[in-house]
Amino acid sequence: MKVYTIEFGRVFRGAHLVANFRNDQNQFIKLRLGGGVNGVEVPMFRKNVPDMTRDSYFGGDLMEAHPVRLREGYALARPNRDNNQILVVIKTRNEWNSRRATGTWCFDPNTTPSFKVVDQILARATGPVDYFRNQRDFDNIGWNDALVVMNVGDAVRITDQSGRLIVVMYESVDKGLVKL
Repeated sequence: MKVYTIEFGRVFRGAHLVANFRNDQNQFIKLRLGGGVNGVEVPMFRKNVPDMTRDSYFGGDLMEAHPVRLREGYALARPNRDNNQILVVIKTRNEWNSRRATGTWCFDPNTTPSFKVVDQILARATGPVDYFRNQRDFDNIGWNDALVVMNVGDAVRITDQSGRLIVVMYESVDKGLVKL
């Protein structure tokens, strides 16, 4: 599956990975969603690690991956077959601005049946408005991130923290993810 990222009102090919240092010898590369205590890290599948381009010692980019179901959620592995689905990382956080809206996203109900949506969301996370307040408080949610699987014809509506509405549709395997 090809991987795309929707962030800052734009569509990018690939997803940026970050490195977490648990020990001095071991480095684990993961996909980070959300922020603070509500953040989620999607790991790489150790038995079949996907190909990554290394930007630096602290992370890299992931262009193709396949989700593998684990007890704790999902991990990303090297794809072993062609698929017409894509993985999309949705990030609704925006650079600082005076209008602090909550960044949200949803599948467009005109293109994606509601009974399929539950199976298409692999991971979700939130980030706080204020890191110094209680981050688990519902009033302190500033943005919502997700890792989703999209089929041809699916569309996603995203409102980032600045209040900007973006509609993105997966038109075809050749065209990929297109901003409408």
